[in-house]
Amino acid sequence: MRISYKKLWIMLIEKEISPATLRKDLNIATGTMTKMRRNEEVALSVLLRICEYLNCNIGDICDAVRNDERPAKEDKIIYWEEEDHNEQDKRNTGSQTD
Repeated sequence: MRISYKKLWIMLIEKEISPATLRKDLNIATGTMTKMRRNEEVALSVLLRICEYLNCNIGDICDAVRNDERPAKEDKIIYWEEEDHNEQDKRNTGSQTD
């Protein structure tokens, strides 16, 4: 079995919440967000924080999927990522502010 976060991405779109906003509001590591985009396992505590933030149950944001089930082409979801320009500038210049 494998995990799928398709329901999470759909819910974020429906609630007009960007993945970047979710990450920032819940202080989720960028590596954890990458794992979720790749449908890899993340800590249950992260999933529970997301559920509390979205006021939903864990089954509303993820599914356990059989390994022999492959997602259809039309099941692919387009993700969007908004970044704060200041954060992006810091990474590009290597500078930090207090």
